[in-house]
Amino acid sequence: MTLQTVLLVAAALFSVGLYGAISQQVVVMVMMGLELMLNGVILAAAGFWWFLSPPPTGRSSCSW
Repeated sequence: MTLQTVLLVAAALFSVGLYGAISQQVVVMVMMGLELMLNGVILAAAGFWWFLSPPPTGRSSCSW
């Protein structure tokens, strides 16, 4: 799985959530759309963190 795949899934989640939040009139359905949008944002942030974080070196960052 690549970063592009993760971002594509996150964008799909966000898009479905946006459509659900805009097109519905029931408050519960709007909240479900907002939750899908939030999950898309969290997935994108986690994908960026997973693929772009520096690899662990095994050394401590302490200077003592």
